[in-house]
Amino acid sequence: MSMTREERATKEYIQNKLAKQGYPTYASILGNFDLNLTRDPNTVGFMEPGKGRIVLNRGLDENQVSVIIRHEILHQFLEHERRLLKHLANEHNLDFDKVDDNSLNDLKRKLYSNDLFNVAADYEISNRGYTEDDKEDIRNILLNGQILSGLVTEDDHPDWVDLSVEEMYDKLREEKQNQPQNQDSGDQQSDDSNDQGSNQQSDSSQGQGSSSSSQDDSSQDDQSNSDDSDSSQNQDSDDSSNNDSSQSDSDNSEDGQTDSQLGNSSSSSDSSDDSSDQSDSSSSQSDDSSQDDNADTPSSSSQSSLGDNKAKGRPQIGQKGDEDTLAKEDAEREAQAKAEASEDGEAEEDDLSKEERLKRIARSFEDSEASRAAQGEASDKIYKERAERAARDAKKYRSSSIRRFTDNLNRFIKSEVGKERVRTWKKTDPRYGTGPIIRKGKMRTNNGKIPVINVYFDRSGSWDSAKTKVGQDAIGTLNNYVRNGQIKINLYYFNTSIHSEDPGGRGGTWGTPIMDHIKQTKPDNVIIMTDDDITDITENVTVPGAVWLLFKGGQSQNLIDHIHGQKQTNIYNLD
Repeated sequence: MSMTREERATKEYIQNKLAKQGYPTYASILGNFDLNLTRDPNTVGFMEPGKGRIVLNRGLDENQVSVIIRHEILHQFLEHERRLLKHLANEHNLDFDKVDDNSLNDLKRKLYSNDLFNVAADYEISNRGYTEDDKEDIRNILLNGQILSGLVTEDDHPDWVDLSVEEMYDKLREEKQNQPQNQDSGDQQSDDSNDQGSNQQSDSSQGQGSSSSSQDDSSQDDQSNSDDSDSSQNQDSDDSSNNDSSQSDSDNSEDGQTDSQLGNSSSSSDSSDDSSDQSDSSSSQSDDSSQDDNADTPSSSSQSSLGDNKAKGRPQIGQKGDEDTLAKEDAEREAQAKAEASEDGEAEEDDLSKEERLKRIARSFEDSEASRAAQGEASDKIYKERAERAARDAKKYRSSSIRRFTDNLNRFIKSEVGKERVRTWKKTDPRYGTGPIIRKGKMRTNNGKIPVINVYFDRSGSWDSAKTKVGQDAIGTLNNYVRNGQIKINLYYFNTSIHSEDPGGRGGTWGTPIMDHIKQTKPDNVIIMTDDDITDITENVTVPGAVWLLFKGGQSQNLIDHIHGQKQTNIYNLD
């Protein structure tokens, strides 16, 4: 492949963006790839490590492009295929490092036939490579009037965000096994028609890192795809065993297969090109044939278990689109690039130069230091983002009156119901333990006091229930103390009088009935939530504990002047 002037400029721009974002390793690795742009409405983006290129839709914005490229590269470094094959080997009591080819192919058949590998792999990349901004970008890819979305773990399984790909793969298998029998039957039919498409994952997940020789990179890709092809065809029925990759693509599109993934797409692309030449080849293990380019397209069974409702026939992330359109674009690109090179007096990339470039790509994915650097850059961005979010939350907390009220209320009540130190004969004073005089010691014990809080909510005509709910939610944080019998909360509503039940918003706002009610009931603490309408109080009231005055819609100075707590009085403006 080659690049036009526009594509070269785009690649350079993306490399600079990756570097500025804090991903220099990703930028460096991208430097060894050709970057091609497509107008094909059925192609979002895919990677072909064995051919040294990445293809992206022109409609993607620069942030989405950054996420897609980082996802593809991180997928290579996380070695998803190798890890899951080793996981399966352990399940079957096999030594993965010594497994023979036949056993390896059998493991691949088990790995790919259930179509859950790709989902688990994308979930791990979501966990380990996506910032919150990345997740938003990947959720909202708008192409040709359609919203496409990659997999974000917490959208489907919020409790899986700390799990490994092996753990999530096991859970997905368990979910699929627990599906109703009638759904399993339909899924199996879908699996049978799409095994060829799903069984090409090995190139993508393992990438160049799994090659035994970087010099034989392209042939390794083909052989890997051949192995997967063997696996898939052993699973297929006799009627479908000779389907070519083009038919498999068509089936995937028509059946609404939902890839929804960025990673794992390298095999899609690599095997696709090979399949155009060898799509009619049989499943012999010795062949270097390659089948379907849509390697990482999960079957409908796995997607239905995820609650996916994507439209049928729509383009998917990581999946090649129309073969004829892409082939035509490739031919036009080659001609344009050749003409531009001639105009600029530049030499085209020869076979030797391309071979060296492919070796660099292979070595980059085999390099343990590059792997650590790439994974570290991703995790550093996530940690930094979390720290920044925590700082914003703390600032928001400090500036939020209702949060400060809730915090103060809980601290005060905790101190009121806590244990106190008392003198008792149950424990002696150690200072006199060796002398003839024995004195009481000190020990912590429950103080036995149950604080009472009277809460008064304004329900006059100027007040609505939404305002009251703010205070109710804050007071609701004390429910544990109430359930344990450590405090008692008496809830009242007021307008021109005091009500035990909510009267609805009506009438005026008088403060004198509140003062009279407090004198009669003698609570330890008082919470009043109102606005600035109270102006009628003439006598002072003091409670033994604390007073919290919550104002929304202006302060009542009349109320502030006439009620106090002996331990503390707190005023909060909730506007």
